[in-house]
Amino acid sequence: MKLLRHIGTTMAVVVIAAVSLMAQASQDSVPDSDTRKTIITPGVFYINDIVWMGRADSLPNPYLVGYLLYGHKSGVFAKISLSYLTGEDVQQLDIFSAMLGYTLSKGVWQSGVSSSAYYYNDNSFNVLSPVNFSGSGYFTYDFGWIESYLGASAFFSSGTVDPMIYFDFNKNIYTLKNQLIFNPTFAMSVGSISYYQTYLVEQAERKGQMKGKGKFPVATTQTISVEEASAFRITNFEISLPISLSLNQFQVDFMPSYILPVNPRSISVGDEVVEEELSNTFIWSIGVNYKIAADK
Repeated sequence: MKLLRHIGTTMAVVVIAAVSLMAQASQDSVPDSDTRKTIITPGVFYINDIVWMGRADSLPNPYLVGYLLYGHKSGVFAKISLSYLTGEDVQQLDIFSAMLGYTLSKGVWQSGVSSSAYYYNDNSFNVLSPVNFSGSGYFTYDFGWIESYLGASAFFSSGTVDPMIYFDFNKNIYTLKNQLIFNPTFAMSVGSISYYQTYLVEQAERKGQMKGKGKFPVATTQTISVEEASAFRITNFEISLPISLSLNQFQVDFMPSYILPVNPRSISVGDEVVEEELSNTFIWSIGVNYKIAADK
């Protein structure tokens, strides 16, 4: 998974989890730095909802996402994506994102860094719409019987910074002469959620009520705050089974994922205080991409 898993983790904000999930679902291993080739990969995928660090809007946020990935044999890569919200009541171009990064790999390990910028529709109610920039780094190691992934990111929004650490154990299971790959994964995210407080405030100002999990009516003139939003805590666990099928230059990906949020915070609206209502969520995504060798 390596490069594409990293793109997945950092792009989690692109549809925030959108490109994220599908990128994680792509199971191509990245060759050693001295043997890989330059490849251009256009792709498209659909995700039925967006959940980030266990938080989501109370209404589903299904997206259709188109993207273009350029990976140079030197390890430098760039990616752009455009996300269209396909909700029952709202359909709109919602997010444009751009990413630039570098990876280095050798044998059983790989590492990399990247930065991403996000541009949202002014009417977006994506839970991560306050985020406009992120920087990330990661390291993977393949023990043979299992692979580990450790990623660290910082998400910037409205004068605040949310650090996040993502850790997982995963195992590739190869079938059909390595054309079909299953990748059972158990993951954990740790971080702060200052972005979520900004999201609630923006939604209250826009609609006079909060739309996130545990929503309740709120006057737009009241002060909204999330208790210890900047505290660094475990936010969620995730169990997923990315599946990838390679057919010549085409790759089809499917990723079911079950998300278990933990550590609910208290939300204050004026003088009223309620505990955030979190619930386990099942989401899925499906997509296809096409790899084009760009080396002469």
